[in-house]
Amino acid sequence: MKEAIIRKAEEMFFSRGFQSVTMLAIAQQMGVKPASLYYHFTGGKEEIYLEVIKSRVKSFKSAIESIAFRETELETILLEFGYWYVKQPPMNMNLIAEFDMPHLTPRGRAIAMKSVGEFVFEPLRQLFLKYSGSLRNDLDPYQMVGTFNLLLYSTKTSATMSGKKPRELIEYCVSVFLDGVRK
Repeated sequence: MKEAIIRKAEEMFFSRGFQSVTMLAIAQQMGVKPASLYYHFTGGKEEIYLEVIKSRVKSFKSAIESIAFRETELETILLEFGYWYVKQPPMNMNLIAEFDMPHLTPRGRAIAMKSVGEFVFEPLRQLFLKYSGSLRNDLDPYQMVGTFNLLLYSTKTSATMSGKKPRELIEYCVSVFLDGVRK
């Protein structure tokens, strides 16, 4: 039941935002009473939201580490991660930071930021550090991660607007990104 709640809440949070989703709305979508949600998540909506974030970002870490383990070229790793990324339900880190974070408690913000840092930013930062010999020295690995994530997220919107295939747009984004960061 807990996993089903997380999956349903994930759809709702990432399409509507934290503030617009209520415990009642999640319960109605699940076909259960709100008390059932509180039974599994005594911390209420914020606890569910944090579990959604943790669940999603852990998949990022698994994907990047799995790809980096079997591939040796940075370009191939970024392409494979991009192909994986566009198959995932949308998760716009910028919208989460701008619209959701202000509505979390300080504790909730800290947990969300720690999870995103540990499971999204750090694995990609480590990847960029591993290949730093071929990258420009004047670039901050954390900013590279942020830029790369923005490019990946934009592929879904670009595919809708341009009619191009996401895979084609991933190849373009990785090419543009690497052109900007290589020595």
